[in-house]
Amino acid sequence: MMARSKQDIPRSPLPPLSEVTSRHVAYVRALVARLGVSPAHERDDLVQDVLVQAHRSRGSVLEPRALLFGITRHVVFRWISKREHDRGVIRSRAPDGAEEPTQRSAEDDWQEAERRAVVRAAIGEIPPPFRD
Repeated sequence: MMARSKQDIPRSPLPPLSEVTSRHVAYVRALVARLGVSPAHERDDLVQDVLVQAHRSRGSVLEPRALLFGITRHVVFRWISKREHDRGVIRSRAPDGAEEPTQRSAEDDWQEAERRAVVRAAIGEIPPPFRD
């Protein structure tokens, strides 16, 4: 077996974590927002998680945007699943007869407004013949 030269080893599409550009960060941040993550501090945490995962997956042959998209989708869906599980645990431990709060919080209203904005933006990107 012959030793491989540096030229034979495929170069990673992503730079090392210390050299990640603002373009990569902006792309991941936009994806996280599009997938409906709110509030903003949660988005920042998830962007950081995605970049760490991407650094671990630097040997992938995928294009950078495809790699970042896949990792972002996975991280966000895992976050949503964990959040829903945590909410279920809290509800299950509520005393019997405890009613759900009838007044929505400001955070609920903000999250709903963000979801609506994301949906409207996504619909706006669909070509007109396919919107119906």
